[in-house]
Amino acid sequence: WENRNSPAPYQNADRYMRTAPPAGVSADLEPDWVKRSDAPRAAWHDHRIHWMSPDLPPIVAENPARETVVNREWQVPYLHGGQELVVRGQLRWIPGPSPWPWVLAGLALTAPALTGLRRRPASDGRWLGLVRPAAVVLAAVAALNLVHVAHALLEAPLPLASRLLGVGQTGVFVGLAAFGALRGSQAREGGFAALGIGSAALLFGAGLLYLPLLGASQISGVLPAPATRMIVGLSIAQALPVGAVAAIGSRRAVLAGSRSRQAGTGLHVEGEG
Repeated sequence: WENRNSPAPYQNADRYMRTAPPAGVSADLEPDWVKRSDAPRAAWHDHRIHWMSPDLPPIVAENPARETVVNREWQVPYLHGGQELVVRGQLRWIPGPSPWPWVLAGLALTAPALTGLRRRPASDGRWLGLVRPAAVVLAAVAALNLVHVAHALLEAPLPLASRLLGVGQTGVFVGLAAFGALRGSQAREGGFAALGIGSAALLFGAGLLYLPLLGASQISGVLPAPATRMIVGLSIAQALPVGAVAAIGSRRAVLAGSRSRQAGTGLHVEGEG
């Protein structure tokens, strides 16, 4: 239940309390209790426990790379069964890790996509050997991002609408990546283009969109923070090897098609490529 005559519900809905309560609302009024949910839990921004500015605290700004105590003890009193209780905590600034190790690890794990570059086309003209390692890498990273989507759906304490919006955005890009991997693995006309589009979709929608997570000291959710960072790192790093295969494969396919057409017209072409 929530007291709509209190300023608190309106103030706590804004991270920095920049939303003014409606006129006539006061903590001195008789409570107007409105039922929010049947669930035995509620989540809100309690301004007593966090820093109330988008700017860093001055003590942190002096050296952001150092762990710093901003508030040695915050307190939130409450009533439970008529008993007065207090939740106590401490506000600390904890620097985030460097994002580079996750990106470099992602490059190492997605590098096998390049193994097909030494392959030649099959007898039917399809470049199966060239494209399939990259398609497998892209499909694997897309599958890992499905786990990340489920993680976002279960993440707390964001409202359900916010979680569904985030899941929907990421889901579209992951779906494009999965289609690109499937279409590319067939190595038919347009396969390399589909592979490139799928790789780009994963880069922007599942990698760069979540780039801040690589340097965040704290990540909320059901997955361990290293697992989340690894998935984001893979989503960013795959764009280099998979994108290279898509670009090089497209060029080779065009050149092969051009040579076939020239051979069909009786032209003799010499050279290496």
